[in-house]
Amino acid sequence: DYNRMRVLYPDISLEFKEDLVGNDSFSNEISYSSSASSVLLYINDNSVSQIKQVGSITMKGGGSGLLHDLNQDYFYFVHHNAVSSNFEMEVYLEYHDYTNDAGFHFMVRESVSPDSKYISVSKMPNGVRVSFRSEPGEATVYDTVGQQLEGGCWLKIHRIGDIFETYYKVNESNDYIGYFGRQMISMKSSVLIGFGVSGTNEPPPSFTFSHFLYSSEPFLSSTPSAVPSTMPSLASSALPSNQ
Repeated sequence: DYNRMRVLYPDISLEFKEDLVGNDSFSNEISYSSSASSVLLYINDNSVSQIKQVGSITMKGGGSGLLHDLNQDYFYFVHHNAVSSNFEMEVYLEYHDYTNDAGFHFMVRESVSPDSKYISVSKMPNGVRVSFRSEPGEATVYDTVGQQLEGGCWLKIHRIGDIFETYYKVNESNDYIGYFGRQMISMKSSVLIGFGVSGTNEPPPSFTFSHFLYSSEPFLSSTPSAVPSTMPSLASSALPSNQ
């Protein structure tokens, strides 16, 4: 039984906050616009149990990204405060500005500090990338699926306690592909979930996404299909051409 249900119409900014993380010379002209007809928040015991986006959102923003400086991040971030140690979230990236190093980062993060702990599954021009920082100020660890995915892409993050799993798929009807194994990152139960965009082109790149769904208990499904408990060798120093 739910204490209440709120329907926010039509402005998603009522529940999501904007921040520049690690403001640098490329962090300018930030904006986002929503054609979302509604954002449904199911609230149980004064905490959000499910967020469901209806419609699409376009973000534009710059920043040198998550890998330019492995110890600090630079990007535009639209986020919501999630209070749960067990949740999953997914989003469909409809449009990606395939210019240079433009990146869309679907992310869980402890704070907007540029050296914060985080985990992200990102859509880059050269494929899907997972990156994470286990302790504040440590070097980011990352790897990229070695294929360029044209068109749309689904991204997903699943959290149970301090265990995070990342997924992607190309078509809605396909099964999610688990990649990079399970990451153990000790994060608070109160974290920031949301969408980051980065890029060093002028004007800044733009991205359109839809079907964002966040679910925590009691909506949380069972653990997704198993991914390997071990992970491939990930890079933490050599920088790829796309950040």
